[in-house]
Amino acid sequence: MAQKATKTLAVRNTALLNRLLLLTTALHSTFHILRLLPFSYFRRSLLRYILFTLPALAIQFWFERIGRPTRSANGEVKSAGEDLDAKG
Repeated sequence: MAQKATKTLAVRNTALLNRLLLLTTALHSTFHILRLLPFSYFRRSLLRYILFTLPALAIQFWFERIGRPTRSANGEVKSAGEDLDAKG
């Protein structure tokens, strides 16, 4: 029964982290596409982009590190990672 809970948690964490990665990629891609436009406000804001992006990327890296499930060589879940849906 505990193995089923571990697998469920691993699936939930993987889905959440993949969704977060997709959203982050979409937002950063949108910014870089808008930066290419001529006479764009976004051309002057590269420094602010870097300053505000670094903490967000650090937090995302931390979530990946604590929440991504680890698997053994035969594909079984070794650790499901921390519960990223936990309250508090």
